[in-house]
Amino acid sequence: MGNYTFTKKDYHTEKGYFTEGYVSSPGRVAYKMLIVPLNGFDGPFFYVKELGSGLYEVSGEGYEYQKNWKESMKSCREQIADAVRNLKLKGRLGYLFLDETGQVVRREWAKFHRGRVENEQQWFITDDDCFQCCRIIKPNNAYRPSGNKGHSFDGVYELIQVNRAGPVGTRCADKYVISHGTIYMSDYTEDQVVEYIRLYGYNDLVDFLSSYEEFCCQMVAEMIFETDWLEFTLPGSYPNYAAACKEVSRMTGIDVGNAIADEKIEYEEYKFIDKAYQVLNQPYSEAEIKANADENGYIEGVVKISLADLIEADFENFLDYISVRLINSVCLSDIQYKIVGAGSDDVVLVHVSGQAEIEE
Repeated sequence: MGNYTFTKKDYHTEKGYFTEGYVSSPGRVAYKMLIVPLNGFDGPFFYVKELGSGLYEVSGEGYEYQKNWKESMKSCREQIADAVRNLKLKGRLGYLFLDETGQVVRREWAKFHRGRVENEQQWFITDDDCFQCCRIIKPNNAYRPSGNKGHSFDGVYELIQVNRAGPVGTRCADKYVISHGTIYMSDYTEDQVVEYIRLYGYNDLVDFLSSYEEFCCQMVAEMIFETDWLEFTLPGSYPNYAAACKEVSRMTGIDVGNAIADEKIEYEEYKFIDKAYQVLNQPYSEAEIKANADENGYIEGVVKISLADLIEADFENFLDYISVRLINSVCLSDIQYKIVGAGSDDVVLVHVSGQAEIEE
């Protein structure tokens, strides 16, 4: 944690926070940076500095997390929930403009109303990683234990997001699709809700509710949609991530913004031996393993391996290493591997396949 700074074309945020992606070097691990407002006497605020040419430097409390790593993502979501909860409590968000010496020369305050009923028909971004957008059709009533495991949530949420059309290493991996649908939370029992939130690192509803409070129903809807996105996939595909994002932008009216910029950072150019593959920037999450594995639990993908790590490892450690790179676990059996290309510096691209242990 500390103060972090982003460069933006627009310093305003309806979400109440900013995120950006980058790839570490030399490990090539995909990360996201999150900045939330600083707390002041008059309410939460960001520092802003005008850079010229239509650009602004925005500073706030910063956090770093590894994309699709369960515990890291859980921590990030909790930090976002805390920030948004504080903003709703205060009802406004400030932008304090600094001069070259760091002195505040202007204050701008904006009403913060993310998630309120009068804003329910507006689309807003909920996940920059897949350009997921949400529209609240019916806001949720306060959570109430049902006793008989019946309907504990009753919100209705329309969601849309971009997904890779097929598993990494397949002929569909270089195409993208759009999932679009409506989640009716009254259709899900309490037991079913618990099954979904466990995929994201929460043990029970008590743990989950303490993190999200009034946002809990919306967060569950997002988790359901992310997990079951195949059920909501629209016909047709797009040649690249940017094209799919632009279509989502057309459907929702939301500026594609950093979604495409992040894609340029995360997907590097590689040299392949025979044919091109989409390369994983991080291991599959539990939800992605369930979505991409075949009926027997077999999953495949192209991972990046450092030559230094490869040279230092014996055969068994090497198999564990590529297993972790693919599914974030050593529990991959019947492993097959093949070098398919190379990246910059000492990076080797390896196609890995095997059988993953999938919890029902």
